[in-house]
Amino acid sequence: MADEERSDSTATFSDLPMEVVSHILSFLTFEELSFARAVSKNFDALARSLLNASFFRLGEQLELAMGNVKKMLPKRESQRRNHSLSRVNEVYSALETRYALLGMTFRKHIDDESCCFIAGKVLDEAFAVLHTLNNCVKRNEQPRETQELLKDIRDYSSMAMEYFDEQIAPTLRTRDPLSLLYRSHGRYPSFSLTLPRSAPASINASLRSLYNSPCVSASSFCGGGSVLGEMGKLFEWRKDVEEKLRKQERAIREQGAAINSIIECMHQISAKISLNCTKGLKVLGECASSSSYSGEASTSMKAPVTISNRERKGRKRKASSQGGYSSQKISARTASETSLPR
Repeated sequence: MADEERSDSTATFSDLPMEVVSHILSFLTFEELSFARAVSKNFDALARSLLNASFFRLGEQLELAMGNVKKMLPKRESQRRNHSLSRVNEVYSALETRYALLGMTFRKHIDDESCCFIAGKVLDEAFAVLHTLNNCVKRNEQPRETQELLKDIRDYSSMAMEYFDEQIAPTLRTRDPLSLLYRSHGRYPSFSLTLPRSAPASINASLRSLYNSPCVSASSFCGGGSVLGEMGKLFEWRKDVEEKLRKQERAIREQGAAINSIIECMHQISAKISLNCTKGLKVLGECASSSSYSGEASTSMKAPVTISNRERKGRKRKASSQGGYSSQKISARTASETSLPR
């Protein structure tokens, strides 16, 4: 009895059930939780799971809130700009963009279990912005300035992504999916974080001892079920990759067909342009030849008229000169006849 009392009196924080420890750690801010990872392996495993779960929960809450706000907004863009929730929608869109950038940086390593979401301060700011926006939606009022509301989360998320890309990502190795069949499960077993409350005390104690051990060999922990589970994960990964490849091939075929149709249209347009150019040149040539022919015809018609006028003038002169000469003869003849004796 004395030994049991001593063991009970020397119980530590790590001896508490995992549900209790997780509940206690949930009262910490995410920034404090990220710092608590350095305490021990137990705290590291718990903080990893809580940070990753909170990161995914942020995406779910953001998607749900955006869907609710879009249902309240009108469909027309002009009416949407003048709506009381237009600024709320803008903040949601900016927050979604920032979450997508964070996901592009951390999601691959989180799924690979090589790293967790380390930016606890970003989660604090993001959930604070979500809380503010939810209050604005309930009160049907505009939030304060958008830039001021998103200033902190933009700064912290940019610094977190830059630090992760420069300092942490180069030290991480992307795990080969085939190595999932041979990896050890004993460092941070995931099931120990979610023990059922109705489990017997002996099972809880045995699992807690496994969890507190520094390392568990793969041969003692990996059974046929775990191998089958990893095989299932591998097949799921292969199925996802094949589906992505099919989508890419479909997109490439559609783009190729669109490019071919555009090229064909360009050939048709160029043929029409060349045909119109030849027709235009032909019409211009015909117009030029007809204008030159009409000019020659007009000059040929005017020439006989001028010649005939000259001939008329010459004939008149000749006629006048002949008339004067004949009149002189007549006058001379009459004078001679009068001068003769009768």
